[in-house]
Amino acid sequence: MWRVAVLHHGSPSSLALAELHKGLHRRGLIHGVNCVVDATGVEGQWERLPMLVEQLLQRGPDVMVAMGALAALSAQRATSRVPILHAIVLDAMDIGLAARNISGVSTFNPDQATHHLKLLQQLVPGLRKVAFLTDADAPQGTDGLNPLVSRLIRAAVVHGLDATCVALSGIDANLNNAFNSVLRAHAQAVVALEVPIVLARLGDIVRLAERHRLPTLSPFGWPDTGVVMQGAALYDAIDPLAEYVAALFRGTCIADIPLQTVRHKRVVIHRGQAQRIGLLIPAFVLDRTTQLIDDKTSDDAGEMC
Repeated sequence: MWRVAVLHHGSPSSLALAELHKGLHRRGLIHGVNCVVDATGVEGQWERLPMLVEQLLQRGPDVMVAMGALAALSAQRATSRVPILHAIVLDAMDIGLAARNISGVSTFNPDQATHHLKLLQQLVPGLRKVAFLTDADAPQGTDGLNPLVSRLIRAAVVHGLDATCVALSGIDANLNNAFNSVLRAHAQAVVALEVPIVLARLGDIVRLAERHRLPTLSPFGWPDTGVVMQGAALYDAIDPLAEYVAALFRGTCIADIPLQTVRHKRVVIHRGQAQRIGLLIPAFVLDRTTQLIDDKTSDDAGEMC
C-alpha cells in the first residue's frame, strides 16, 4: 500500500488536510483502498516536530507532505531520501527549503505586502499607523525576519506608514497583552499574518480587533475573517499539491517536480463587521470585491476552505 505521511501545524491546518484528502480522491488515491494517509499535527507545540517527523518516517512513507514552513523545515532536516512536498509556505528559498528531495506549492506573492497596505489606506481614511501580528517562532529569512514581516515593513516605509510588529509567542499567547501593544502604538488597523500562531488564534484576534473597533486584514480562506481578506487562499495551494502527490504515485521523480507558485487576486469584504466598527467601505472598493460577507452569511465563510 502506497503511504503518504502528512505533518501539519495543528487544528487550523486540518482544513488543509481535508482539502488534501479531497484532491487525492479526485485523482484516484483513496485512503484505505490504494494508499494510506498518516496524518499528525503539532497543535502549536513546535518542540514536538522532530519526534513526530521521526515517527512518520518509521512507518516507511513514499512521500511526506509538510503543511507549514516549520513542518517542512523539520522534515527536510530529518531525511534526504523520502520525497517531501510542502504547502502553506511563504518564500521557500528564502527560509532555506532547497534540498534535492523537496518541492511544493506556494501562494507567496512578494507584492502582496504592497497590495495589503494600499487596500488598507483605501479603507481607513488618514491611515498613518498599522500593526502587524506575527508568530515569534515563524521561520526567518536571510535578513533575520519572517519574509512576510520583512516585506510589510519595507512596504510601510514606501507608503509613509508607521509600522508596529507584535509577535505572539506560543499557542497560549496573551492576546490582551498583544492588543495593548497595538493600542499603545496608536495603530489604526491590524494585519494578521499567515503564520501558525496567528492562524490558530485568528477567531480570538478578529473578535478583539472588533471590540477595539480596529479594521483587520486577515489571511484568505479561513473561517474567521477580519474586515477584509485579500490574495490567494489555502485551497489554491492544496489542489496542485494533491496533483504532485499523484504524480509521485505514478512514478514521477521528485527532481522533476518544480516548485510551483499560485497567485490569485481576490478581495473579500466582511460588510457586517465593517458596519459594527463603523467603517464605511468606499464604492470603488466594493466594485472590485470578489465576495461580500454579511452577518447572516458569515457562518458560510468556512466553505471557502
